[in-house]
Amino acid sequence: ICQGNIIETTGYFECKTESCQFKINKSILGRSMKKEEIETLLKNKKTKKLSGFWSKKGRPFSASLKVNEQGKVEFDFGE
Repeated sequence: ICQGNIIETTGYFECKTESCQFKINKSILGRSMKKEEIETLLKNKKTKKLSGFWSKKGRPFSASLKVNEQGKVEFDFGE
C-alpha cells in the first residue's frame, strides 16, 4: 500500500497510483467513511478510534482501522 492519491468512486475509495491496488468500501459495517480517514489510514497505517460501526448482532462498537502486514485493513480494538 502506498501513500498515493485517493479518489472517490461509486461505493469505494481507491488509490490511483498505477502500482497500487488499494480499494476500500465507503461504508464499513454500517459506518460511512470519510476520505480524510482513509488518507490517514494509508499514511499512518492506522486511524484513530472511530465510532459508529455495527456488529453482525446489531450492536454498535468503536475501533481503529489498521493495515496489517499483508496490506489488508482490519479492526484494532486495542486503544
